Amino acid sequence: MKRAADYLSERRLNMLKANMGYLSEMGMWQRRIEKDVDSEWRGLLADVLTCITRELADMDIITASQSGQQAHEIVAQLDQEELEEWKIAVRKGVENGDWTDLIEHRMDFF
Repeated sequence: MKRAADYLSERRLNMLKANMGYLSEMGMWQRRIEKDVDSEWRGLLADVLTCITRELADMDIITASQSGQQAHEIVAQLDQEELEEWKIAVRKGVENGDWTDLIEHRMDFF
C-alpha cells in the first residue's frame, strides 16, 4: 500500500493540514468529536470525507471529490469496526493536524 508521502510532497501535506484545520474550525469538528455520539460521528465523517476529497482533488491527487450525498452513503455503509477506525483517523486529523492515516487507510474510496 502506498503511503500519503508517496502522493503528497511536504508542501502539499502542509497545505492540506492548513486547509483541513481551517475547515475543522469552521465546522466545529472538535466540538462534534467531544459529543461522542454515533449520529454526530457519522455526519462528521461524511463532512470530513467531502472536505478531504475536495482538497485532494484540488491538488490533482485524485480525479474527483465525493459529493456530500456520496460521502453520507459511504459512511452509512461502514460497519462498527470500520466506524471505529475512521473515528481514530479523523480524531488524529482534527486534534493533531495529521490526516495521513485517513488518506492511507481510506485511499480505496479516493
